[in-house]
Amino acid sequence: MNVVCRRAHRLGRILAVSGLLLCSAGAPAMAQSLTGLGFLPGGTLSQAYGVSADGAAVVGYSQTPGDRAFRWTSAGGMQGLGTIPLSDASYAWGVSGDGSVVVGSSGATTGGRAFRWTSAGGMVDIGTLPGGLSSVGNGVSADGSIVAGGSDSSSGGRAFRWTSAGGMVSLGTLPGGTSSVASGISADGGAVVGMSGSTSGGRAYRWTMADGMVNLGVLAGGNLSSAFGVSADGAVVVGYSRTSARERAFRWTSAGGMQDLGAFTGGISFAYGVSADGARVVGRGTVGLESHGFMWTSADGMVDLNTYLPTLGINLSGWLLQDATGISADGLTIAGNGIHNGAYEGYIAHLARACPADFNHDGVVNSQDFFDFLTAFFAGSADFNRDGVTNSQDFFDFLTAFFAGC
Repeated sequence: MNVVCRRAHRLGRILAVSGLLLCSAGAPAMAQSLTGLGFLPGGTLSQAYGVSADGAAVVGYSQTPGDRAFRWTSAGGMQGLGTIPLSDASYAWGVSGDGSVVVGSSGATTGGRAFRWTSAGGMVDIGTLPGGLSSVGNGVSADGSIVAGGSDSSSGGRAFRWTSAGGMVSLGTLPGGTSSVASGISADGGAVVGMSGSTSGGRAYRWTMADGMVNLGVLAGGNLSSAFGVSADGAVVVGYSRTSARERAFRWTSAGGMQDLGAFTGGISFAYGVSADGARVVGRGTVGLESHGFMWTSADGMVDLNTYLPTLGINLSGWLLQDATGISADGLTIAGNGIHNGAYEGYIAHLARACPADFNHDGVVNSQDFFDFLTAFFAGSADFNRDGVTNSQDFFDFLTAFFAGC
């Protein structure tokens, strides 16, 4: 009996399962794929800017010929979300964990306004900060209840955090700054990231209720930085920093500070999204005069999606993937944009399993996934159902998925 099986048996008083089931052969995972999102009726262009945590919904905009925000699912295709009253355009920038809430901006006669969309309520203008005329919603918490973005105000441009109970609240600026904007928000809404002016120039920041707005600094030799994405727990921040007039993607943690993720030979790079655990980062890099989407991990570094995805068996015929703008919580679904048969089109790429019980993402469901889940569960970091907490429901949901196989 191997080590994993022995450990599983020792947990028998917790698990109503047998060692035979735990040590059964693994089931294969779903093949990888890439799908073009298409266009809204009459459209010739689409751009994707966010993907839900569960990987089921993508949001962005499509020209129809006017620009319209959309929400795409595999079941329903691309759905136009309309505009706010007196508006002629809309853009979706962020989406909740299950894809049911979309945020963005819609142009109006008084200026662009941040919106929050649901299927039940449609597109709702969430206003501006006091004295402001325009605003934009860039990110939303996993449950859809908290929106982050930027708004004009009587004090200048300010990052905001919005809730239905408290409305739009300014997050201020870094010391010496005259403006700020929020670009991303953690799953529970407790951490907001973006860019703020400061006494030293534009700087990436991380805001929390406890610490306020904290300057994340710049890469060595840098003079500017901006944050675009944050992990589910708010611990990992990604963005870019300008160094010697060359923009470089970064990954920041409180322990390690700002880490340069590199770039393709002679190019620049920007990081836009990060998986829930902070392990996978996606963005855009340049190869010669072209923009190419990338994925970064500590093991593989920065890989070009145009060369990496074909190694997984994904057919990219007719595609040039220009960027990767969002990534699912488990790091296995990527959304972005490319040129497809001469047209600019958003895409969604599934890198691996359809089986949620493939907890360690190795392509099979077996006893190792069971043990890895238990390890994470007892460490309090196994939010299997992505509701923001690790509890008994995650345990039961994993068991159900595990014994269902693929």
